Amino acid sequence: MNKWPERKEPYFHPAVLEFEKMASDQSKYLEFLKEWLAHSWRWAREDRYKLVFKVQAEIIDALRDFLNSRGFTEVLAPIIGPVTDPGIRGAKQATVDFYGMEYKVMSSAILYKQYMAASLGKIYFLSPNIRFEPNDSVFTGSTLLSFTNLTLRFTAPPTTR
Repeated sequence: MNKWPERKEPYFHPAVLEFEKMASDQSKYLEFLKEWLAHSWRWAREDRYKLVFKVQAEIIDALRDFLNSRGFTEVLAPIIGPVTDPGIRGAKQATVDFYGMEYKVMSSAILYKQYMAASLGKIYFLSPNIRFEPNDSVFTGSTLLSFTNLTLRFTAPPTTR
């Protein structure tokens, strides 16, 4: 027996429909975003955002407990480095001058994850990520400028002789 009822039309979450409605008038949507972001520092005082932060903390605690209990080692991801993910598909790479050396803001720490997994075996990164996407991607709803990423990597650690 199929537990999901037949649908004649596709179902979209109300948040998707709300986004599509808001983004349909691009200039009005950009003004909304500018105003919303200008006051983002106030979010932590609103009850709904307090709840979001608490739920995020519980999820992160549960993820860490689960992975640690299975022998994974948490590795802290670098925020800047000499290289970043070469395949970031159209996003801009931000660079900073750090004591006369050029470093990139990490859009992905894939290279670091690979060599840490080769060294430690089972690792995970739980890290904030920043993507400087093209400006028109704000209307697609398909990408986030800032997000938290959980990445697992595991390989056989090197043997010592």
